[in-house]
Amino acid sequence: NARNNTIRISDSVELATVPETRFICHFHSRDSSCGPGGSFVTFSEFNFNYEYVLWRKRKAYKSMFLESGRDVEQFELSSLLFSCPVPRDVATAETKQNSWKLDLVPIRTPPRRNREMLMTLNHVGPQYYEHLADNQKGTLVLFREKKEQVSLAEMLVSAGRWANLPLCWNSPSVKAAPIDRVGAPPLSSAAPKPHYFVACTWTAANYFRRGDATAIRDSEKRLREWITFHKLVGLDHVYVYDNTNPPESLQNSSEGFQSPLKQVVEKYFSDEFVTYIPWPCKVCSNNRPNHPNPGERSSQYAAESSCRERFGAQTEWMSFIDIDEFLVPMMPSGDGEKRVTSWKPILEQKKRDGLHVLKMRSSRGKPRVEMMETIHNDTDNVCKAIGSSKFPEELCLRPLPSQTLLRVYNCEYIRPPKPERFQRAMKQIYRPAFVLSHYVHYSTITKPMTEYYGRKLASSQQSNAKFHPRVEDWEWGDTFLDELEEGCLSHTKSIVPHETMYRSSICKLESNQACPLGYQCPDSTEFVDKLHQKNVFTDQEGNYCNCWINHHLEDTLIPLMEEELQLSEKSR
Repeated sequence: NARNNTIRISDSVELATVPETRFICHFHSRDSSCGPGGSFVTFSEFNFNYEYVLWRKRKAYKSMFLESGRDVEQFELSSLLFSCPVPRDVATAETKQNSWKLDLVPIRTPPRRNREMLMTLNHVGPQYYEHLADNQKGTLVLFREKKEQVSLAEMLVSAGRWANLPLCWNSPSVKAAPIDRVGAPPLSSAAPKPHYFVACTWTAANYFRRGDATAIRDSEKRLREWITFHKLVGLDHVYVYDNTNPPESLQNSSEGFQSPLKQVVEKYFSDEFVTYIPWPCKVCSNNRPNHPNPGERSSQYAAESSCRERFGAQTEWMSFIDIDEFLVPMMPSGDGEKRVTSWKPILEQKKRDGLHVLKMRSSRGKPRVEMMETIHNDTDNVCKAIGSSKFPEELCLRPLPSQTLLRVYNCEYIRPPKPERFQRAMKQIYRPAFVLSHYVHYSTITKPMTEYYGRKLASSQQSNAKFHPRVEDWEWGDTFLDELEEGCLSHTKSIVPHETMYRSSICKLESNQACPLGYQCPDSTEFVDKLHQKNVFTDQEGNYCNCWINHHLEDTLIPLMEEELQLSEKSR
């Protein structure tokens, strides 16, 4: 009971005051200055009904809870988002805020197995409710029968809890109760937003590609280029989630540790453009996706959800990309052959067109061989061969320090426009007011998908519409951008030096091995998708080539970025 507003938990959806909940949120303070009112309870609220969304996306045949196999098989469940409404008395006690803690007490209910769901008439309407299986409708048995009667209070005591979680009062996501459902704000919201287009990234000072044993240590240079470039192309703000962990020698030490990436942010950029967020959550498994025990990056998934939840309401458009990915505006400017250098006119046009999710196919660029140098003194031991090979070994290569990595890797081995199969690793620019859940590559849940039977009918954009569980095209609100005339993604993923050890043997015509280096093709060389793995492309003189440069990047955007990098270095 908070401010005399009783919150009732029940095994009946009709009787419960919170439609979907999982935790009792106990706000408490031991500060005597808080007086007798130093304890308040609210119930957690989900941003939307996950089961209902799965049902609408024709995934009712899958279970929310798996007893065997992968823990999370569906992208929609990569992050389960919920909120704890903050009681007014807690949020307004400005002098006492530091003393408040939060306990999360799970409400223990039997897991729903074997396609069990909790759908009601209000969710799906009479037409589809009668066709649901018996274990998908009705009420949920909240507490199973026990031989001895146990009170609710006793069950809560034995439920376990996460105790004494600190409250981050400076977060824009902290609001006082009562509040609306925590999902995205209405699309028609007229409240001014401080930003129009922002980007979030999750990175670390050194990292391993999936399944690799060799660390890559170019993140400081990459991050500086990434922030500088995106400021030049019209982004208003970027959020850097730093996954850097202290070295093992300092993990049990009281000595201070400052991430190299934090030093880059503080040295070259202002708080007005960059928000730095330490995020040292360990990645426990980094196996490749086709591994029997594929890796997962829950730290990355949580960082993405955090950025959308905390900062999404402050911007019209948002993107979550890696620091080796660059959003390149390609719209013609109307001035001869020139193209725009900002994303804003493109996004404004797409907003007028009623689109909310802009998708870009992704393939990796290759490092241009003429911008690489030989490693004569391998002090970092990065040229050690992995496994055995029939080819003779050579000294390894690495990018020239004098060249920006964006220029080095500006050579697409899949010449745009890319084939459809490259949409699997797409990246997106989306409106956070429309997208309620995003998973790395995909907008998994949008606002219209979550609307129940009656509300969906009332808000349908189609005349004489009937409720249908299938997700309509307009509920996705998405489109693939024209890579040549609107915008594209430049993916500059690093290769590791030992991959260049056999270049003379494999980087040649009709080789049956993939060449890791880039040999630039002229624009006159036609790209044929069926042949690109056969190493048959040549320039006018018949020399081997395998990639094409983006001229807008090469001639306009990269020079602008390089000029800004030089100016910022001189001003230090």
